[in-house]
Amino acid sequence: MIQNMATLADQSKKVNEILNDSAFIQKVQSTPVSVVLRVRLPGKSIFLHLGRGRGTEGLWLGESAPVAEIRIRDKFQEWIKKYIVGQKITQITIDKKYRILTFELVSKYGEGRLGLFYKGRKLYFSYRTLGVEGSIFKSWRLGSEENITEGLFEDIYDGPEDKMGDISTGDIESIYKSLVTYKEDTKKKKLLNRKIQTETKKLENIELALPLQSEMYSLNSSEIRERFKKIGLSIKEKYGENEHKFRDRAFTKIKNFKTSRKFSEEKLKTLTSEMKSCEKTIFLQKTKFPVWAAPQKINKNKDIVSFTMGKIKGAVGKNVRGNDYLRNKFSSSADDSWFHLEGEKSSHIVLKAKLGDLTDIDVEQIGSLLRDHMHLSVERIKLIGSSIKNIKGLKGKAGAVTVSNPNYFDVLYNSAWKEIISID
Repeated sequence: MIQNMATLADQSKKVNEILNDSAFIQKVQSTPVSVVLRVRLPGKSIFLHLGRGRGTEGLWLGESAPVAEIRIRDKFQEWIKKYIVGQKITQITIDKKYRILTFELVSKYGEGRLGLFYKGRKLYFSYRTLGVEGSIFKSWRLGSEENITEGLFEDIYDGPEDKMGDISTGDIESIYKSLVTYKEDTKKKKLLNRKIQTETKKLENIELALPLQSEMYSLNSSEIRERFKKIGLSIKEKYGENEHKFRDRAFTKIKNFKTSRKFSEEKLKTLTSEMKSCEKTIFLQKTKFPVWAAPQKINKNKDIVSFTMGKIKGAVGKNVRGNDYLRNKFSSSADDSWFHLEGEKSSHIVLKAKLGDLTDIDVEQIGSLLRDHMHLSVERIKLIGSSIKNIKGLKGKAGAVTVSNPNYFDVLYNSAWKEIISID
């Protein structure tokens, strides 16, 4: 079922007529085609079924949750549970041009907006928190961004606006009924069939062996072994065992078959029952996920050590290859900062920040990091620093550089640098 803009607007209107100041999201459940929000109102609950896209697109208002056999757990549900459940819904709006549903939310932390955007049979979702420390999360990007000016889906609008069309809500329950199919589990059936044959054969041998109990004391050892062999059983004579003890042991073995028979009969009954259930194994339809950015593969360079100092990213070279890598690959701007111990051989440090934006404390932390990285014991650290644009490598000498427009710093060692700088 694919709802158009007119249907989404109609469904949003119906939900808004029910919502009040105390309507809050109590729970979230998930199926392969939808995420269902249980919204608690005074005296009752309503269920908002949100389509996951790929042929199930829209908003359905229901009075019940999906049945247990079609419910699943997945990443989308867990995200909503973590960030959205517990918040109040004040209203649901629809964009004037696109099939975008926006949930206006309120929590003890402030206001927020959850947006769902259906584009090209796919679902995109975005969450924006408002206020001084506002941030925005977009499912098709990686991580949250501190950006309170950009719209929920501003960067993925393209093409003409959606048409309104006629209102056709459809029935989400009919979609749910089509999720489950019953198939015969042939692999399990073959395994159970082998077990049934084994237990059946075991019972047949037991039935053949039980009459031997009454004849046991009229047979000698050779005759007993021969009779056992005919019914697929074996019994060996033990060293030093006389004929009477052998016969007693054979008698006891057959006597114990009565207990084995009861056990095998119960096992056969259970296996037969399992065999019948193989004809109705439940298979759920494949889960439809929203567009979600794949995590980036981070290939760590073994020649450098990355770190963060507050919001500033940096790295220190471990060898001459690492020093060159910092200038040529790690640095992303000509205005990035570069540091080195003055008058000594040392590793290089590059910070993704302008030199003029660094405070005296920042430089003290960098000097302290470099001092410990080089295993020095000095208390006063002399540094030379400049912008990457002023650093030139020497041809034929790995790690060697020339520095123009250098800046000189004289800082004291601060052992607490590890509390401020986070090594990756």
